[in-house]
Amino acid sequence: MKPIYDVILLCAVMVPVLSCNTNRSIIQCGSQGLYYVPKIENKAAKSLYLQNNSISFLPSGIFNHLTNLTSLYLHFNDIFFLTASDFNHLTKLDNLFLQFNVISVLPPSIFDHLTNLRKLSLQRNRLSVLPSGILSNLTNLVELYINHNYVSVLPLGVFDNLTRLEVLNIQNNAISNLPPSIFDNLSLLKILSLQNNAISYITPGVFDNLKTLVTLNMQNNFI
Repeated sequence: MKPIYDVILLCAVMVPVLSCNTNRSIIQCGSQGLYYVPKIENKAAKSLYLQNNSISFLPSGIFNHLTNLTSLYLHFNDIFFLTASDFNHLTKLDNLFLQFNVISVLPPSIFDHLTNLRKLSLQRNRLSVLPSGILSNLTNLVELYINHNYVSVLPLGVFDNLTRLEVLNIQNNAISNLPPSIFDNLSLLKILSLQNNAISYITPGVFDNLKTLVTLNMQNNFI
């Protein structure tokens, strides 16, 4: 395994235009073979690209000074563990991309400070449980992707505060039941993807409040 100073140097050398330590707002450190998150000195950064690396965890406080960040790209890594405080200081974040990792557990309060988040991508991880309340503070969320995981139960009220949500993708999980009021507050939802689950029964009225729904995908269930 490379020492951390070698990793930082590698990123700076292989990205000649936008290195990890730049005064520009976009920091490109994707596809560099990184095993660690390098320390980013640029406090004005708005977009940080760390995708397509071999990062397995986020060092404590590594993003704390990046308070202007609006987009964080961590997809296609080997992240298996997240702590409740990893994103606490990223209060301006609009987009968080965590898809294609190996995350199996999400701390219930991990997104509590991301009140401006508009897009959250969690697809193709190893999630089996959505903690109750984990999405409660994401009141500006527009797109949510939890597809291709192992979620079997949708906690009652898990989507209640997502009143601006327009896209919800929970296909390719193991969901067998839709609680009667699970979608009641999603009056702006346009796309709902539920295909390739284990749903065997639809409670009458479960979709009644989806007044703006354009696309509903439910194929390959047990109905």
